[in-house]
Amino acid sequence: MKRSDIMSNEELSGKQEDLLTNILDYYEEKFVNIRDLLSAVNVNTLDNVNDALRVAEIACDDIY
Repeated sequence: MKRSDIMSNEELSGKQEDLLTNILDYYEEKFVNIRDLLSAVNVNTLDNVNDALRVAEIACDDIY
């Protein structure tokens, strides 16, 4: 769902809009960081499953 869809949702309209914006900003930043982290990894250089799991672990840790 796009940010614009969430912000224009009638059920959410006018209800703690600042809080909703802050939450969306927070997760958008986290997902951008994860995307950047994963795009910096050349999948062809992952020698084994453990390397792939480590990349996934770092990405997931960044959310929290």
